[in-house]
Amino acid sequence: MGKPIATLRQTCPFCGKVAVETKRQDMMTRWFIFLECGHCLIQDKIETPLEDIIVARNGHKPYDYQLRSAKFAEEAGLNCILAHEMGVGKMVIAAILAKRNEASMSPILFVTKSGLRYNTWMEFVNWSNGEMIPQIIENGNQLPYVEYFPIVIISYDTLRLVRPDVDLDWERLNAVGLVGEEFTNGRTGKKLKKNVIRWDDAVCSQFKSIILDECQMIKNPASSRCRAIKKIASAWQRTGSERPSVMGLSGTPIKNSAHEYAPILHLVNPTLYPSEQHFIQRETTPVGSGSRCILTYPDRFHEKTKGFIQRFTRAEVLPELPAISRMFRHAEMGGDVLERYKAVIKEFQEFMSDVEEINFKDISNILGYFSRMRRLTGEAKVPAATEFVEEFLTSTDRKLVIFTHHNSTRKMLYAGLSRLIDELNKSGEYGTFELPLMLISDLTMEQRQDVLAEFKGVRTERSYDAENKPVLLEVPTGKNFRIMIASTQSAGEGLNMQFCSDCLMMERQWNPSNEEQAEARFPRPGQLADKIMATYLIAAGSIDDFLTELVERKRSILHATLDNVETIWDESDLMRDLADVLNRNGLKKWAA
Repeated sequence: MGKPIATLRQTCPFCGKVAVETKRQDMMTRWFIFLECGHCLIQDKIETPLEDIIVARNGHKPYDYQLRSAKFAEEAGLNCILAHEMGVGKMVIAAILAKRNEASMSPILFVTKSGLRYNTWMEFVNWSNGEMIPQIIENGNQLPYVEYFPIVIISYDTLRLVRPDVDLDWERLNAVGLVGEEFTNGRTGKKLKKNVIRWDDAVCSQFKSIILDECQMIKNPASSRCRAIKKIASAWQRTGSERPSVMGLSGTPIKNSAHEYAPILHLVNPTLYPSEQHFIQRETTPVGSGSRCILTYPDRFHEKTKGFIQRFTRAEVLPELPAISRMFRHAEMGGDVLERYKAVIKEFQEFMSDVEEINFKDISNILGYFSRMRRLTGEAKVPAATEFVEEFLTSTDRKLVIFTHHNSTRKMLYAGLSRLIDELNKSGEYGTFELPLMLISDLTMEQRQDVLAEFKGVRTERSYDAENKPVLLEVPTGKNFRIMIASTQSAGEGLNMQFCSDCLMMERQWNPSNEEQAEARFPRPGQLADKIMATYLIAAGSIDDFLTELVERKRSILHATLDNVETIWDESDLMRDLADVLNRNGLKKWAA
């Protein structure tokens, strides 16, 4: 019988035994890896000067800690786990590494969640100044064209489609030599045969490096996505080529059960952990009657892995971040929403073809088109926002405010987050979450203050002090609300949120000063966090994308000439610029 799951095997070049690491020694430019068999392996470090600083296409430079993290990965031979907290910029570090080490890393296979494929594409293009254009794998029938694309981006969900041989029934059939015959999977009813493997070992062994974003997605060794990754990562063994480097990115370190770390540890360092079972048996101890386990000796584990596992928390790198740190996360538009958006763009371009010079009357019509585009982009971003919230809830213990504009978007988002929270609560892995709070324009100021107090975890009670003067007391409710959905304009004035330091700008405003007012709710007296993290969710190729480009260009020009200047936004000029660029390039990323 054949092995049902691919296993990575590094062998000793001297005796041919499986290489099992006992210790390693840092020798400046190399690692000396001592093996159980008595022999020693030498692993060279990658030497790229930190002075070789990359400037992104948008003019941004990496923070010092991101360069230090890139250097750490290079010294680990690009076989490492970057377990930085959400918001630190793991994706930027990966893009910097790809640019700094293009010759030794590419072609790169980058595996991520389906909703983050385009965001990943944007980061690689931005930090390589357009020199490294990735290929996005849309479905299981596509092949990676590594001769044209240095980076290939694929989702975890597509992995099993390109490697259907990870199916257990397929493996059993393969073991008895019937791979050439079509058969029906008894569990799914699908017909499988050998020729449906689109990415065979010859294709998979072309990748010099594999980067696994959100690598906690492969925490279950029996899952199809984990099995597929191991098939791809071990293809070099079956073709006689060189082993690819494997890097894991995750904001969620060991949090629930230590055994969840086993698959990524085995993939990144198969000499230290030759199998998942090896890690579980030697490093973990069961707890209770369930399957949960903890690290037996955490200090020993951290000492053994300090050369290839690095974690920065946001608190550790706060001095290097601006007071309000803006991050941009791109989401894809698709399906019916994309078709409706295309129709609006075409209508808009037909209208603009009759306009010689934009006047006051035209502005009214143009805003009507913009409103339709913006509503559609808001609805299109609901799945991406839900995915972001899942990542936030499971990798931090902080609170998050999501700023929206349209009622339809808020309702869709609330429904999506309610389903997500119900699933997380049923799993029991992360505790119990409350449903999101809603802070909307229909509420009076007093009602909004009550919602804000509930979000803080208190209720206000009116009392009197020693001089019989009325005072408001805050009484803890015992409830821990983590998410609040707020109207940007309703929450942008008169409210203080100094107990929260994270926000998601889900829908952009015409006038960016409204967004800046919303951001200003957080850095208030009593704010315990030193920095505010504002993530802007951008619908790729949409009005969002073009508006963001215009706004950030103006911000960069102003900040390059004057420090700490308050940006003055001329809404009419911004609308004219936006109308012009949408008329010229409205479908540039979506046209067939």
